[in-house]
Amino acid sequence: TIRRIILRLPLIGYFNSIRELGGAVRLLDDDIASRIRVVKNKYNSSEQRYLSFEGKKEITSRIPSWDIAQILEKLAISYDKNKEKQGCYDVVIATNMIAVGMDVDRLGLMSVVGQPKQNSEYIQATSRVGRQHPGIIFTVYNPYRPRDLSNYENFVGFHSQMYRYVEGTTATPFAARARDRVLHALVVSLLRLQVETMADNGGASNINDISDEQIKDIKDKILERVKITAPSSYVDTEKEMDEFINTWKNIAKDEKLYYFVPAVADDKKRLLTYYGEYYGDKEKPTLNSMRDVEQSSTVFYWEGV
Repeated sequence: TIRRIILRLPLIGYFNSIRELGGAVRLLDDDIASRIRVVKNKYNSSEQRYLSFEGKKEITSRIPSWDIAQILEKLAISYDKNKEKQGCYDVVIATNMIAVGMDVDRLGLMSVVGQPKQNSEYIQATSRVGRQHPGIIFTVYNPYRPRDLSNYENFVGFHSQMYRYVEGTTATPFAARARDRVLHALVVSLLRLQVETMADNGGASNINDISDEQIKDIKDKILERVKITAPSSYVDTEKEMDEFINTWKNIAKDEKLYYFVPAVADDKKRLLTYYGEYYGDKEKPTLNSMRDVEQSSTVFYWEGV
């Protein structure tokens, strides 16, 4: 019934791209809000609620990570018909960022717009709902897309054995480009967690005050993992960690150093900066999350001689 559906709010809308999600944002802001008012007036329903601005949220790569943490926390709040001002969301629209890591047992309502490119992603995304109680998932297909049309025509067969169609995936741990983006952040994180004087934002200046044994302990933990997963990258990984730590020590010799400050100031020097943002010669561009994915990749072609 409608009442049971309301108890499973919010509706989780899953989209395959930011572009497709942008169309849903427009619908939520205009068309759907207008339609709700029409339905309310037509049936004169006192229980019908308006779609408020605060009742709509999105979980995508364009939302700051600290905001996403607050949204996930608030998803655990259920709808309460006795409250005039609701604490729960009406709609949360998202991309593949929710395929893993969104563990809210009470969720029970989802709309998947378009068949994801990978079946494993489809399984992961739809498993976010229906954990505590049975849930409902609405799949919206586009008849002009071959993948959507194929899944529509074979809907029952596909869903009765969809785990058979999970694609094999490959991963290259400690590859050169992965090290460029993440290795230095791993070193910084471990130092801040294991050395008390390095924990605060201003603790970046204390890199020259800690012992070589403490630094070696951090390096050994990382290299031990490299030896198991990617032994061919061992030498390069060790060399790049040494280069980063030496650069860090040289910067910290001159003046007070912070791990990060939101804006570049004349009196504050930072070790890290946002990935993709303008940075100085000695600032290291750093991802907010290892889940971040570039919108595009550049392919270079060399003609053989």
